Amino acid sequence: MISSFEPIILIYGILNRLQKKRIIQIYFSLFLMLLSALSEALTLSISLPFLASLSNPQNLYEFKIINYFLSFFRINTDNNLIIPIVIIFCLAICISSALRLLNIWVNCKVIALIGNDLGKLGYSNILKQSYSFHIETKSSQLITGLTSKLEYCLESIYSSFQFLLSITISFSIIITLLFINWRSTILSTLIFLLIYILISSKSRNYLTANSKLI
Repeated sequence: MISSFEPIILIYGILNRLQKKRIIQIYFSLFLMLLSALSEALTLSISLPFLASLSNPQNLYEFKIINYFLSFFRINTDNNLIIPIVIIFCLAICISSALRLLNIWVNCKVIALIGNDLGKLGYSNILKQSYSFHIETKSSQLITGLTSKLEYCLESIYSSFQFLLSITISFSIIITLLFINWRSTILSTLIFLLIYILISSKSRNYLTANSKLI
């Protein structure tokens, strides 16, 4: 049976063969993931004052951060408060979306560079093999290893990047919601976890069989 940690160990072994410059780029991508998570949490935090400003501006005074904002900018009326809240909310959404797009672009760029490095490394290793190796090994196997198998490898690395991004953003959103309403957050989290466990239990056997076949 395939261990749950085996893919992680294999991916780590692959990344460990990369040059130092590529490792730095991976760390930069992880840093962008953290920024994206923080921006999502900030947008979620601002959404409540934004909705309150549209429905009933008097509700804004229930938020401590709004009171600090009012005292700092010396705003006394509700009308003067709505416009800054709307502007800040729109800026937060733009920044969050820009960070997500930048993160996706950087991830794709890094994955492409990793694929280039692994392709060069694989081709170099093939050229260094002995003459008897090339006689005994079919060229189709070598070509498959440098094309489709490398593509599977890059897809796994990209999926790992997306998994880390999703986990980071989900964690930041859950933490933010816990500060807003911890009871509803815990209840909804448990419900979604139960649904996820049920779906994964149904699909795990198919995924395991396909992964063994590949």
